[in-house]
Amino acid sequence: MKALRILALIAAILAAPCGTLSAADAPTRLDTLLDQLQTTADAAEAQRLERQIWTIWLDYGGADELVPQLMRRGSAALLSRDYAVAEAAFTAVVDRAPDFVEAWDRRAVTRFLRGDCAGAIRDIDRTLALQPRHFGALFGLGLCRAALGDYQAALDAFDRVLAVDPHYAPALSQAERVRKFLAGYPL
Repeated sequence: MKALRILALIAAILAAPCGTLSAADAPTRLDTLLDQLQTTADAAEAQRLERQIWTIWLDYGGADELVPQLMRRGSAALLSRDYAVAEAAFTAVVDRAPDFVEAWDRRAVTRFLRGDCAGAIRDIDRTLALQPRHFGALFGLGLCRAALGDYQAALDAFDRVLAVDPHYAPALSQAERVRKFLAGYPL
């Protein structure tokens, strides 16, 4: 069931339109959006900001024309649960464009869904090294830590998500579940 929720989140992200910012404008715009996301009191505004942020993260601004094709291939394979093809496509992207944050995050998601939490965590670490406020990667870190039975580390990761995006619904619900578990209630 958890995998289906993750796939639904991925599908929503994939539906986001491609960005139109120049490569030079994207970091400044991204920082502004992340700052706004952190402080908005309006849940609907937070969702709008999240979509804009995902659009920037998904927008490959490099010169390698094969990268967007590989990302589409990997994303389509991920949605159809062909995890071997998805991982191969995202691996090709990180090999070709090692600074493209979203390729690392997508490969982390793929590895998590394949049951490779150690590989997913390595990719999440790279994602966060490139973009420390990547709330999707932080959420994935929480899921990995929970899957490994380290519920305190999972809660810490979900709390990090909420520090960046206080309205991120998946993190809100997972943090609540883990808090209850740590307090002695069954999952």
